Amino acid sequence: MDKFLFMKPVLRLISDGNFFKNVFAWFLKILGILTAAGFLGVSYQMWKGAGDAPGRMIAGMIIIQLFIIVLGYIIVHLFFIRSSDVDSLPDAGDYKVIPLVVIASKLFGEILAAFFSVLGIAGGLAVWIGGPMLGGVLRQIPMLGGMSGGHVAIAGITMIIMGALYGYLFLMLFYFLAEQIGVLVDISRNTKR
Repeated sequence: MDKFLFMKPVLRLISDGNFFKNVFAWFLKILGILTAAGFLGVSYQMWKGAGDAPGRMIAGMIIIQLFIIVLGYIIVHLFFIRSSDVDSLPDAGDYKVIPLVVIASKLFGEILAAFFSVLGIAGGLAVWIGGPMLGGVLRQIPMLGGMSGGHVAIAGITMIIMGALYGYLFLMLFYFLAEQIGVLVDISRNTKR
């Protein structure tokens, strides 16, 4: 009868904890590689129609491109750092997936913080250099694009400040969620005693 019960070894493998750890570490590495490819695609799309753009607009787009390269590097690097963190997790006796969720929550906050901070600075500088002509490009930045209109000096400052503020708030929110998950684990461990 045991010959036909093939799920027992599968369940043992899943319950081991290394299964989730290894799969998640590889998943983060693959996401890092896909993110790098995605940033190349974004760069291509941005420059595809820029051939006949005025010089000021091109200058602003160069600023945006430099910051897109920086942002891409930061996010890809974050994926690989957190993948390494997952690989170095100790074998947990009781909770196997919760440490992965904590790392994922922190990673998501770090990515959003990098995204809004870097693109806020890029958008602000691009508005100052490229002027209102870059409105179509900048409006594509989630939550910040609407700030690119109006007076150039105010729009640039607003994008920089709001980008940093959004980045900080998202980082704090997702670190808070990660800590709450840790608190729940501590409560659970203390009630078992």
